[in-house]
Amino acid sequence: MDKLTARAGVRCGLGTLAVCLSLFMAGPVLAEPVGPSGFTRAEIAAFAREVQGALERHDTRRLAHLSQWPLRVNVAPGKVRLVGRSALPREFGRVFSPALIAKVRAQEADTLFENADGVMFGDGELWAHGVCEDRVCRRARLLLFAVNPPPT
Repeated sequence: MDKLTARAGVRCGLGTLAVCLSLFMAGPVLAEPVGPSGFTRAEIAAFAREVQGALERHDTRRLAHLSQWPLRVNVAPGKVRLVGRSALPREFGRVFSPALIAKVRAQEADTLFENADGVMFGDGELWAHGVCEDRVCRRARLLLFAVNPPPT
């Protein structure tokens, strides 16, 4: 009888271990996958809607919070302007033209292209990438870092 109890105890212990391991292994499968940009599709879509809303309202304070500074504006091949945070209110129209805003607003938030370099709006008019919020990069957030104004 003692041997049977011992065996039953081992079986129960192994059974419990098997259940725990299967739940542990299933955990990441149940979570939304992280894409090559380092963010989930839901995180990207939420960020996109914030950017679209800020551009639509010409909300420079919100855009300042959603951008990495200085913001790189590629005005022509080989010609870059760096726009500082304090300059954005007066430079808004030059950085974010009506054509660029229309293109970004037309983008469906859950269909942005992403790769290891970041997330692209439209045909590359805006780019965002992950920026670490702490020294060991346990937390990161998406920020706009480059603007490629469409030709006028």
